[in-house]
Amino acid sequence: MKKNTYGNIEDIVQNVKYITPSGTYEKNALWPRQSNGPDLNHIVMGSEGNFGLITEAVIKVKPLPEVRIFDSIIFPDFEMGI
Repeated sequence: MKKNTYGNIEDIVQNVKYITPSGTYEKNALWPRQSNGPDLNHIVMGSEGNFGLITEAVIKVKPLPEVRIFDSIIFPDFEMGI
């Protein structure tokens, strides 16, 4: 949801060590992003622990914004909302 502000998770995570039942996988920051063929980094980042566990990670951090604005609109009923 916040990728427009902070970027894709693949870009935020710089280095990661991933322990699997068959060994260790390490991802180092690749620049520029790979755009051809299957990318093991996507499998690692999207597996949610099914293939192994992330034991070390280096990520980019950004400062929090000084101001956060939340807005909402309340309609009296469903028909007015649509």
